[in-house]
Amino acid sequence: MPAITADMVMALSACTECPMVECKAALVACGGDMQRAIDWLRAPSHIRERRRQEALEARVDRLEELVTQQAALLAKVPALIAEMAGAPRKREAE
Repeated sequence: MPAITADMVMALSACTECPMVECKAALVACGGDMQRAIDWLRAPSHIRERRRQEALEARVDRLEELVTQQAALLAKVPALIAEMAGAPRKREAE
């Protein structure tokens, strides 16, 4: 997702005449896509809320994936430590 800049928020606010807070939320929900953000802001509030919820659920799913990956990596640490403890040490070149 591209970074949401202040210029993007100001441009969207000028284009739609919506408050900057709503414009930033729209850009975040639409992954920085200006046209989708405009459509998002023009949609009725119940549709916006559903879209906001879907975007939040997608972010939660991604975080769960990352936590699972991290847990899998952390599970390998004790075996790697044990392997390193049993391995012969390399001597530094003099």
